Amino acid sequence: RGIKCESEQVMIVSGSLQSLYLIGSVILNPTDQVVLENPTFPNVHSIFKSLRAAIEGIPVDEDGLKVSKIKSRNAKLIHTTPSGHYPSSVMLSMNRRKELLSWASAHKSYIIENEYEHEVSNYYNHLPSLFELDEENRTIFMGTFNRLLHPSVRIGYLVLPHPLIQPV
Repeated sequence: RGIKCESEQVMIVSGSLQSLYLIGSVILNPTDQVVLENPTFPNVHSIFKSLRAAIEGIPVDEDGLKVSKIKSRNAKLIHTTPSGHYPSSVMLSMNRRKELLSWASAHKSYIIENEYEHEVSNYYNHLPSLFELDEENRTIFMGTFNRLLHPSVRIGYLVLPHPLIQPV
């Protein structure tokens, strides 16, 4: 995936829901704002709702998450599935990747890059990950093995930016 990291940045978890819960628990306080693609996985929405976050759903078009539609200026987290939006499978374009990183930088937000099926849906059409493009340690890369190995394999991983290693 082009992810350059050190071993201490990698955390093994019991799947994507644990990843989201850990990240949300460390970064969010009740009523903090979270930006989600709309639509998104129901469980992603549920995790942030259970953490009492204020959720802003942003539409997706043929280039992915419509960054220009984000109204929140205080969002602490943005969750995206750039290699294949759920459920549309739209890939976040290179221009939108750069726009999203710029937005996160300007607003001091973290991005959760959920690569839930990159190995399956983007084998031939490769764009660099947000984590790879990020020059400010604002991106959290997460993935699982259940699409690649078997749905019952509930093992996932996080690649954390340096400022989040100790808290997570």
